[in-house]
Amino acid sequence: MICKFFPSCSQKGYTSKNAPTTKPDTCRLRREFRSASGLLAGITVVGLTLFCSSARAYQGMPTPKLHVSGRNLQDPNGKNVLLHGYMQAGASWFNGEGHNYTDPSDYSSSSNCAGMLNFYNGAADIMSKTSGQYGYNHGWYSSFARICGNGTPNGQAPGWDNNGNLSDMAQFNGYINNILVPYAQHCKQDGLYLIITGTPSLIYPGGDTGKNMTQQYQQNLITFWKALASSNLRGMDNVMFEICNEPITIESSFGAGDWGSGQDKYWAALTRFMQPIVDAIRGQNADNIVWIPGLGYQGEYQGFASHPLTGGNLGYAAHLYPAYGGVYDNQTAVNNLWNSNYKPAADQLPMVITECWWNPNNGQGYQNLWNASTAGFGNAVKSCYDNEGNVSYLVGMVGDLLANLNSGLNATTLSSGQGATAAFSWWPQYTWAAPGNPAGGPAAGVYEVSPSDATGLAMDVYGASSANGARIDQWTWSTGSNQKWYFHPLGNNLYWLEPQNATGKCLDVININPSNGAGLQIYSYWGGLGQIWYAINLGNGYYRLNTEINPTECLDQTGGSTSAGTYLQTYLYWGSSGQQWKLTAR
Repeated sequence: MICKFFPSCSQKGYTSKNAPTTKPDTCRLRREFRSASGLLAGITVVGLTLFCSSARAYQGMPTPKLHVSGRNLQDPNGKNVLLHGYMQAGASWFNGEGHNYTDPSDYSSSSNCAGMLNFYNGAADIMSKTSGQYGYNHGWYSSFARICGNGTPNGQAPGWDNNGNLSDMAQFNGYINNILVPYAQHCKQDGLYLIITGTPSLIYPGGDTGKNMTQQYQQNLITFWKALASSNLRGMDNVMFEICNEPITIESSFGAGDWGSGQDKYWAALTRFMQPIVDAIRGQNADNIVWIPGLGYQGEYQGFASHPLTGGNLGYAAHLYPAYGGVYDNQTAVNNLWNSNYKPAADQLPMVITECWWNPNNGQGYQNLWNASTAGFGNAVKSCYDNEGNVSYLVGMVGDLLANLNSGLNATTLSSGQGATAAFSWWPQYTWAAPGNPAGGPAAGVYEVSPSDATGLAMDVYGASSANGARIDQWTWSTGSNQKWYFHPLGNNLYWLEPQNATGKCLDVININPSNGAGLQIYSYWGGLGQIWYAINLGNGYYRLNTEINPTECLDQTGGSTSAGTYLQTYLYWGSSGQQWKLTAR
């Protein structure tokens, strides 16, 4: 195939299984190539196949904290949830070509940031509306926004320079506190979840922007996320983290020089790249859902099936454009691409599509990236997402979805772009997938906690010890204070559990272990993720108790044993009787 984006691609030996490793300048191309419906929703080129060219989360509704359980996003009641929304680009150019506000020159000044923040908030107001717009009897019904990109000269997060250094901490902190935190708070008021994308700077080896998963970038992402995960964004109910935008290629190990993607050694390397970043976020005691991007401009996910990350509350963030794999309007090709590159990961964990856009055009230059119709590409990808059952997704960014944006948000109308008209008609159909209010959690108070298959037993602090490190077992109910647990509510059906024989101690996952078979103990309460538990109502007084460090794991009888003296553990929830617990007020 002749490359329409990179004319020299066909001369470089690219095959149907590898990717172009250079990427055009984002800002330049987005200025030069604009679709009939607005600005491009994202730079993305992938080498998967050669191509070269309820209480609902929308306006006025609450946004309960979500968690990952198995392969699904769930609300505090254990209901599976899907989200649908849009991308909020960072810089003023993509939000009306600079007509609506001037990018801040000093992020440490809230007044200097006001224009940008007010635009973001105004767009959220429009995109989350449920009331009639544009002559229709409904609004957008968006339930999440993704923010990516920045209004800085180098396009990276404020405070990060062209040499890949955090050279101005005041600017970076200003960006967090004067843009991200108040924007997240406004999104919550509008019933929107917010996915924040990591955007520190880096130096590309030899100036090749296709070689972006460097050791420097990994360390910069750790620094970036430590700052956000220790800010007021930590644990915010509606805030999720996407580690970075569009990994392209990686070395099998740092310094090996064998840059590439699409092979097992590169997928293994990407997991090694991402795991320390996840660990850094969790190390700040942040329980926010973390979305992991794949290689090939976020188009390769098959490797995660054999190289998963650990840490709990994880999912995958992917991109999908018509030019990926050269699928365009070929619905069979779209399905094949989904099944080969995305489905293996979505079969394991929830997935969110954080860039996707289509609109027919002349196929020239950069516009070829999204050259497709709703009848072909749009309906095909929607079918893939819906059939998978655990895929949330966005369509386009503000500049794609709203026409007449240069004249201000109040003057906008529905874009004629096919991706926009499709999303506007689709989002109201997903209200059934919205989260619900936290309901049915136990009231604050003291409870006996008994397994459903052995109600004569109770969760017990072994030996009635009050010392840190005392193990947790099940023992014949004896009314002892070491068998009585005070449930302290933290909101969103989250609790810490205090044994009545050891004031200030709590039920604790040993070593904050997120994996199957983690032991349990009592330990001094300090609010750690291994000390907080979801109480999900199963009816008739029975509850599932999931760990906050990994909500897929729950309180479990080791080996399913009903014998007194059996230590309790955490284990993947699969609905067994040894994972369902009767709470009896004492």
